[in-house]
Amino acid sequence: MTGKNKMENKSSVLHFRKYGHSAGQYQHEKNLQSFYEQERKQERFGNAADHIKRVISLIDNMKIDSAHQNNQDQKKLLEKKKNQAKGLMNEVLRKTGEYLSVIARMASIKASKSEYESHVYRKKYEEIDQLRRINHNALMSNIDIVNRFIQKVFGKSDEEKIEEWENVELKAGRPILHAERVDFPENIIVIDGVNLYDRDQVREWAEQIGISLSELKNGL
Repeated sequence: MTGKNKMENKSSVLHFRKYGHSAGQYQHEKNLQSFYEQERKQERFGNAADHIKRVISLIDNMKIDSAHQNNQDQKKLLEKKKNQAKGLMNEVLRKTGEYLSVIARMASIKASKSEYESHVYRKKYEEIDQLRRINHNALMSNIDIVNRFIQKVFGKSDEEKIEEWENVELKAGRPILHAERVDFPENIIVIDGVNLYDRDQVREWAEQIGISLSELKNGL
C-alpha cells in the first residue's frame, strides 16, 4: 500500500469513527433528554392519573350529612349526583382522547414537512392547528364544567357561596343535596401545579392522562 493510500485509508477510518461515535452519542443524548423530560413532567404533574383516581374515590365515598342520613330521597339524590359527576369526568376523558389524536396528527404533519411543497404544508398546518385550538377549547370547557359541578355539589366552601348555590337550585325547582362536603384539590380533576391557562402545560397534562386513558374510563 502506498503512502498516499495509507493516508486515505486512515482518513476514512477516522471519519467513520468520528461520525459513528457522533451518531451514537446523539442517540444517547436524545434518550437522556427523553428520560429527563419525563422526570420533569413527573415532578410537575406527579401522577395525573392517580390524581383523578383519588377524586373518583372522594366522590364514591361521599355521604349524606348526619341530619339527613336516614332520608331515602337524599340517598337516591346522592347516587344521582355521583353518577352525574362521573359522567362529566368521563366526558373530559373522551375529549382528552380526541385532543391527543389531533396533537398526534399535528406532530405527523410537522415530521413530514419536507415531503410537501411549502404552500401545501402551510395549508395543512393551518388546518390542523385550527382543529387543535377547537379541541383544546372543548377540553378546557369540559374541565371547567366538571370542576364547577363537583365544587358546587360536593366541595367545601363558605356558607354564603353554598347558600347562593342552594337558592339557584331551589329557584330552578331542583332538590338540594345535603352531603358531607369535602375539600377538593385546587384544580379538582386536574393535578395541582398545572396552569390551566398555559396551553403547553395542559397538553403535557393531557399526554400524562393519555397513558392511562382506558384504565381511567373503566374506573368510571
